[in-house]
Amino acid sequence: MSKSRALLALAAIVVCGTSAWPAQAHLGGAIGVTPFFDDDGALVGAGTTFGLVFEGPEGGLAQTCDEAIADAIPRAFARVGAHTVSASAAGVFVSDDVGCDWRPLPIIGARAVQALAPSVTSPQTLWAVSVDVAAAGDDPVENVVARVTFDANDEDAVNADVVATGAVGVIFTSVVLVGGDAGDVLVVAGADLVARAPVLAVVDVGVGGALIDVSASLQGALEDAQLVRVLEVNNGRLFFSTLDRIGRGHLFTAAVADVVAAAGDDNAAVAAVELGAFDGLVNASVVYAGHRYVSAGTGVVFRAPIVDEKDPNSVGVGAFERVDSPIVACLIARDDAIFGCTTNAEGYFVRSTDGVTFEPFLHRDDVTDHACPADSGAAAACAYRFVEDVPGEVPNDDDNGADDDGDGSCAQGAGVAHAIALVGLARRRRRWCRRDAEQGSR
Repeated sequence: MSKSRALLALAAIVVCGTSAWPAQAHLGGAIGVTPFFDDDGALVGAGTTFGLVFEGPEGGLAQTCDEAIADAIPRAFARVGAHTVSASAAGVFVSDDVGCDWRPLPIIGARAVQALAPSVTSPQTLWAVSVDVAAAGDDPVENVVARVTFDANDEDAVNADVVATGAVGVIFTSVVLVGGDAGDVLVVAGADLVARAPVLAVVDVGVGGALIDVSASLQGALEDAQLVRVLEVNNGRLFFSTLDRIGRGHLFTAAVADVVAAAGDDNAAVAAVELGAFDGLVNASVVYAGHRYVSAGTGVVFRAPIVDEKDPNSVGVGAFERVDSPIVACLIARDDAIFGCTTNAEGYFVRSTDGVTFEPFLHRDDVTDHACPADSGAAAACAYRFVEDVPGEVPNDDDNGADDDGDGSCAQGAGVAHAIALVGLARRRRRWCRRDAEQGSR
């Protein structure tokens, strides 16, 4: 694979993994949306590329502007106690005040990080995988699997260490945890840009953390693929997707036990079953209400009925049909509803209880701005906003740069601008404005 094709492959990961751009940036969108649920399963907030949504200082939901790390292009978020952790294009960052101030974890450095996964054995631990691609003319870089650990007795203490390193030129784009008695067992996925092949590997933290590539054991499933992405573990089976050389995405499943066992057997053959093929990489797949749901490409959603009620992984090949929904990226299945990430026109999420009709949930109109302290990293940067016209709204009546009609349509844009440049999507009207009318100049 040429360097340009390698970069296009990475762009496909970013676009397919995070989906379409929001129509109105500052209220968040599908890019990097991460839901936060409480112990009772209620959705209490969200992490987005453009802000963190939590209970505001005066009650209700408020969004904190995350311009303090906008240049880093946040891609995913996680919560550990009172800490918010961001995976970004410039490494891993931590905030203890819901996005007003961020500090980097230096041991990971400025490696681009695509995914975070909470530990199943330690509530204070997260796993992160890096996806750096060498710039034109540079040698390929090593990418890593890193452990981020917080001290339960010291809120300010956090450590990050590298537990596994891939071969030169290997990028890691996703990670799932598959259990482990002595410590977490991880399955990581991505692509080898040097060997021009997808990578599926097992990291057993309990036995030293060596990264063992098991791609050869799934040779049939990965044949002619550019990359592989792990999605979820359900009822003892691993679900993963591949992107072939003509841009078609394929959804596969294999027994977790077989995949893990292949890490210790060079001659292992893992039986992988293809469930369906779609336009674009499959970026999410979950089970809800007797169906398996799939989000592919730029967020088109499909579902297929479960064939055997005793086996939630049994789906007839070719049985997927499109679902009419505004979902553009993630899928989250709960006991009583299925959620999907969506555009700002609908809010942060949509929700369905019948699996067919999706309605706005955590709507943008229910979220207000949260003011950071004047001395925080975000306060000054948030004064500048990125604005896009929204049908039916007039964001700047007198063209002085102020959000005169109070609809909040002035929005921060550094993260958007960088992300759009990354994938070559620049077909949008844009202009800069001051949030405060008295200081408003473009």
